[in-house]
Amino acid sequence: GIQQKIAAKLKNPQTYIDSDVKLRTELIGYNPPDPGDVTFWGMVLEYTSLYLNLHNAVVEQADKCRQSAESLVNGDDLKALKAIESISVMQPAVSVELEEKIREQASSVFRCDVPSYASVEAQLKDGPIHSCGLTFGDADDHLTQLEAVQNANAKLLDDAIDRKLEVFLNPTVRQNLKQGKDQSVIAGLLECKDVSAIRQYLLPAVLSDPSIIDVINRYLKRFAVKQVRVADFKPTTTMVEKEQIGGLAEEFKNFLEEQLDSVQGGGDVLPMLQLE
Repeated sequence: GIQQKIAAKLKNPQTYIDSDVKLRTELIGYNPPDPGDVTFWGMVLEYTSLYLNLHNAVVEQADKCRQSAESLVNGDDLKALKAIESISVMQPAVSVELEEKIREQASSVFRCDVPSYASVEAQLKDGPIHSCGLTFGDADDHLTQLEAVQNANAKLLDDAIDRKLEVFLNPTVRQNLKQGKDQSVIAGLLECKDVSAIRQYLLPAVLSDPSIIDVINRYLKRFAVKQVRVADFKPTTTMVEKEQIGGLAEEFKNFLEEQLDSVQGGGDVLPMLQLE
C-alpha cells in the first residue's frame, strides 16, 4: 500500500531535508491528491476511503440493531403479550420490564452522533479516527456485539412469551378451561398441545378480537400466579452427599410452600408458582 511506499522513501530522509520541492511533491503531496499519488495526502485519501467503508458498515448495523429493538417493542408479539397479561394466570405482567430491557440493550451499543460522509472525511484530515471513536481494531468487536444484542433482544421477548403461555398446559388450568369448551376460542386453545401451538393460535387471535380475553378470563378468575426465582432458594448447605438429598428436597418443598402461602387473594383463590 501507499504507507509501505512512503516508508521506503523515508529510508533516505536526506533527500527531503535538502530539497523543499521534493519534500512537497514526493513526500507530503497536495490536498486533494491525484489518484494513486504516493504521498502523505495520497495515503490520507486511501485511508479515508477504507475508513469510510468500515464506518458505514458499523453505523448501518447499529441502526439495524436499534430499529430491530423498536420493531420488537412496537410489534404484534408484544402487543399480544400486553393484551393477554390481563388474564389472571398471566400475572404478574412483564411487558413494561421487557420494553425497558430491550431498549436499554439497544442503547448500549455503538452509536455515531454525526455519521455523515462529510463529517468523517473532515475529521480524518486531523486524525486517524472519527469523533465516535471507531477504529479498525475494534470494528469487528462492535459488529459482533451489535448482532449479539439484536439476537438477544429477540430471544428475550420470545422466551418471556413462551414462559407465560406455558401455564395453558397446566392440567388444572386446562380443566377449568374445559368448562367453557363450547366457546370456540377456548375449544381452539384446548386443542393446542404445546407452547408453540398455543402461541401460533392465541397471539393472532387476541389481536384480531380482544374480547376473547374476557372469555378466557371468565374461567380462570380463581387463579393467582407468582413468579419465583429458583436462585432465591438458599439451602442450608450447597455441598450435598447422597444421604443429604432427601433433606435438601424437603427444604426446597418448604421454600415452595412458603411462596404459595404468600400469594394473596383469599380462600377461593388457587395459587400457582412460575419458576424461573
